[in-house]
Amino acid sequence: MISIGKASVINGAAKYSTVILNILFTAVLARILSPEDYGIVAITAVFTVFFGLFADVGLGAGVIQNQKLTKENIDEIFSFNTFLAVVLALLFCLVAGPIASFYNIPVLKPICCLLSIALFFNTMNSIPNAVLMKQQKFMLVGMRTIFVCLFTGIITIILAFCGLKYYALVLQSIISAFFIFVWNMVSTKLRFTLRIHRASFAGIKSYSFWQFLDKFVNYFSRNTDHFLIGKFLGQVPLGYYDKSYKLMLYPVQNFTHVISPVMHPILAVHQDDKDYIYRKYLKVMKVLSLFGIYITVLCFFCSREAILIVFGRNWTESVSCFQILSLAIWAQMTTSSTGAIFQSIGETRKMFVATFLASVVMVLFTLAGLGLGTLEALSFAVAIAFNISFVLNYYVLMRYGFHKPFLDLVRYLLPDLAICGGIFIVMAVLPIHIGNLFLSAVVKGAVMTLLFILGMWATGQKGLLRYAYRKVIGRLICKYKGKKLRNMVIKEPLRSSTEKGRIIVSLTSFPARLDTLDICIKSLFAQSVKPDKIVLYLGTECDDVPLPGRLTELEKYGLEVKKGYADIRPHKKYLFAMQEYPGDFIITVDDDLMYDRNMIKSLLESYKRNPNAVSARRVHRITSLNGDLEPYDKFDKCWTRTTEPSHMLLSTNGAGTLFPPGCLPEEAFDIDTIKKLCLDADDIWIKFMLIKKGVPVVWVKSHQSMPPEIPGTQKIALYYANTDKENSNNDRCIQAMEEHFNIHLADYSYRR
Repeated sequence: MISIGKASVINGAAKYSTVILNILFTAVLARILSPEDYGIVAITAVFTVFFGLFADVGLGAGVIQNQKLTKENIDEIFSFNTFLAVVLALLFCLVAGPIASFYNIPVLKPICCLLSIALFFNTMNSIPNAVLMKQQKFMLVGMRTIFVCLFTGIITIILAFCGLKYYALVLQSIISAFFIFVWNMVSTKLRFTLRIHRASFAGIKSYSFWQFLDKFVNYFSRNTDHFLIGKFLGQVPLGYYDKSYKLMLYPVQNFTHVISPVMHPILAVHQDDKDYIYRKYLKVMKVLSLFGIYITVLCFFCSREAILIVFGRNWTESVSCFQILSLAIWAQMTTSSTGAIFQSIGETRKMFVATFLASVVMVLFTLAGLGLGTLEALSFAVAIAFNISFVLNYYVLMRYGFHKPFLDLVRYLLPDLAICGGIFIVMAVLPIHIGNLFLSAVVKGAVMTLLFILGMWATGQKGLLRYAYRKVIGRLICKYKGKKLRNMVIKEPLRSSTEKGRIIVSLTSFPARLDTLDICIKSLFAQSVKPDKIVLYLGTECDDVPLPGRLTELEKYGLEVKKGYADIRPHKKYLFAMQEYPGDFIITVDDDLMYDRNMIKSLLESYKRNPNAVSARRVHRITSLNGDLEPYDKFDKCWTRTTEPSHMLLSTNGAGTLFPPGCLPEEAFDIDTIKKLCLDADDIWIKFMLIKKGVPVVWVKSHQSMPPEIPGTQKIALYYANTDKENSNNDRCIQAMEEHFNIHLADYSYRR
């Protein structure tokens, strides 16, 4: 099953591609169309969104949630939605006249009639969309999103240039809905049937009912401001407000909505394990919160630059509204993800309660702000209401969804709020005034980015900074290093020696990684202290797999490839080398990493200082609490505070580990016991064997605890299964080893 992170990356790539396209298209259209044109379309949007509430009456979310629906059930639900699409489109046409009369804008009648076509196809799309999300076809959905956005954007600009004004925006909605419908039908192959059985709806009826009520109530809280501004202040003020409101929603829709849509189909599989969903969600929420803080301060202090650069000087009136509304970005970015969590845990009724309370607050504050008679006052009221909605939604989710104290969440988010407050204080005390809009935006953005990073460091969240660095900058560096190593020319072969005490670098691999293995091995050839041998041990799973030419080319320089060994997974990287070269130094490495040129040198220098210890470039400190061994995930990871040998240290042998001759007992090579107790966790097995032999581990200083990964090698890795917090294979192996060998790892741990 795909992870939330990977699904979000796929969804995000499509989303941000469309964001860039939409910004470009909007920048062009804002210079062709007038605020009045946008105001007219904004009025109709209030009603299209209202009718859109009935597009699936919550059935789409129900299809995703219910894991027992058959193909026939989904076909019948889709058929019901088809009838619903016809009814909604006809109803929207019928109310077109009253809508035009209410606003006293005659052109609204033909516009609403045209938009009924878009409503028809959008309603038809709801169930196919749900099916694609349930099947986790995020790549397909992403491709569809980019294609439709690009095509309709170009068509809309052409129509606007031809003088169609607001009709250009209306036709964009119709074309977009139609193309998505065609794409969906080809992808899902849903079948229309005239016979619809009630049994198809039995498993989702209650769930979908509360889902629909939630959307229905949320509609009024989201559109009350637009509805009343259009009625009492007119379409021009509405156009200014709508532009600032939509720009404020950009980061919410294009970051939160990257993650939220994939959370429901992925977490719905674990709907009976609320603690699992809670733990997963806290990680997601931390990302949303920090990003929300950053975007909030950026939009607040760069509001003028954002409006004028994106929309032009005709929209100056929107600047103050956008600046005020930006104060609600953080609250919205975090709160908008709660719906997916309520859905995942099957609590759509509680979701409705939270939405209802938040909607009451939104309507009351909107009325109060409108009563003051200015767009600025209304913007303040709306921003305050969104922040109150944050409290209401999370109180219900924590208290009644997860059954946990709301204050736990408040404490979890306090560091993020402290960062926000600190940036506001600094920017208010030291304002930046630059005449050039682009230069002003760049300087302000750079200053606030620096303040944000310092804030994360000051609040003890530098680990997240390191993680972000590895994911973004680190990957770029890895790609560069990988390309450089692949193009490296080996000038001379390894020296051949038959004397004891040689340096043998040993590793193993499997078919999925053979194509990139030459990068790892070339980093071993590039060592400042050359090994005597580099030996690649391949199991029986590689017997019929042809080796890539880039790999076999290295054999003439000293690489030895040995096939046909027992399939004992990661244990192959040390076990056979120690048996075949009993009097030599064995250095183990992993097949998915690139090693710095001083790796072997540093290990040999450590051995000279500590000849009776295993020297490792990456170690964890084993920990216990109240006499009981802590879970593997709680060990002190990548321990670097001592260079003295210790039994408390556990070597992770892929980063580069030197084993002196004879450091493991004979039973370390018992393959049957390895398969029975510890097949996938060679580090755990070796630790117990070192304890039996009385050999400690010493950490070897290096500029990074983990060598950079070869791009593309982490799609398949034992690490994820071994260290998964909810289902740790390492913990199972430790328990099995303790019971079999009567060795208690807590006796060799640091007691907290």
